[in-house]
Amino acid sequence: HRSGNDFTYIHNLKRGKHAFKFIVDDEWRFAPDQPTVADIEGRINNFIDVTDFKPYTGDREFEKEKAAAEYGYVGDQVPSTDDTASGDQSDDDTDLTTRPDKD
Repeated sequence: HRSGNDFTYIHNLKRGKHAFKFIVDDEWRFAPDQPTVADIEGRINNFIDVTDFKPYTGDREFEKEKAAAEYGYVGDQVPSTDDTASGDQSDDDTDLTTRPDKD
């Protein structure tokens, strides 16, 4: 993708180390401001190490902190909707989930 003088290429990489170069004016080039590595024949390439890469997951951490502040729970804990959790126990212990609907 080209935007002005900038070019962008997006490619999903497997975990590990990867060497790459750029084609500029029909010549293979490396970016001198990026990490480099020489191949077995001494040619210089850029490289990237995504062995320990952790994908961006959006603002999950922010959402967890916001929920904890608003509702008083943390992490993946889900607030209970069970009436027994709030101490409101009914005298009728009948399980309504096993009753057929009557319309």
